[in-house]
Amino acid sequence: MINLKETTKILNSGDTKYSPEEIIAIRDFLYSLAQIEFEQYQSSLIEPTKSQ
Repeated sequence: MINLKETTKILNSGDTKYSPEEIIAIRDFLYSLAQIEFEQYQSSLIEPTKSQ
């Protein structure tokens, strides 16, 4: 997990500057996407075993 200071540094490195609330929302959204992707990956590992 990336801490808030590092997240702010990364997100505000470009032309667009984000508020602390926006940075938290973006970070939480990205963590949610990562969780979905991880669960999908785990499901794909289990699926071949179920069909045999």
